[in-house]
Amino acid sequence: MRSAARPSTTPRDADSRSTRRDVCLLAVALPLAGCVSDPGADCRGATVRLSLQPVRTVQSPLVLDSERLSAEAVVVVETAIEDKHIERCVSWHPGAGETGASPGLAELGELLEAHAGVELPADIETDARFRGDPYRLSLVTDRNG
Repeated sequence: MRSAARPSTTPRDADSRSTRRDVCLLAVALPLAGCVSDPGADCRGATVRLSLQPVRTVQSPLVLDSERLSAEAVVVVETAIEDKHIERCVSWHPGAGETGASPGLAELGELLEAHAGVELPADIETDARFRGDPYRLSLVTDRNG
């Protein structure tokens, strides 16, 4: 007997949710495949770490609207909230033979540049709001890996 308080979830519903998340994660990871598949290889660029830590209040936050962000950017934000979002071999303005940021991180980078008034690569700490919750956003670019 099913409880009226719990909606039924069919295996198909669960499969479609996990498939969407898998596609988003794949889209984030594909641009990094060269460096990730051979982690010992030299690469141009830096290691970028993005984190969002919950805080009580924020002032002049960067609003990360999940309805306006791409699916890739939402995955990056969610990963940064759960732990840290880390990408290696990132050149913010890639030239020949360089790897750019994933599409999601690149989108967030553009928003951060506009909000903070800086040009990447730069270390940035700013207040942010995602899905109504306040966070302290930290973007660190480590040029030494």
